[in-house]
Amino acid sequence: MPVVATVSGGAEEVIDDGTTGILVERQNPHELAEAIASLVTSPERPTCMGKTGRERVEQLFDLSKQSAQFEAVLERVANSHKRS
Repeated sequence: MPVVATVSGGAEEVIDDGTTGILVERQNPHELAEAIASLVTSPERPTCMGKTGRERVEQLFDLSKQSAQFEAVLERVANSHKRS
């Protein structure tokens, strides 16, 4: 299922507007309604967006990958302090 969200709170980091979901401006109910309606009137679009969105999240926000990246940062910091 695709996501319709407002441009705030980091949603734009997760959602690729038009590909994995739709981003709308905050406090704009008309734009929000249009975005939702565009998904309802095109049944294949939500399926495609949902699939692409899931792939994006799995690729960019996988917990094991993020943990490994965080561990690498900690190791670099620890090693830089050992040299000092």
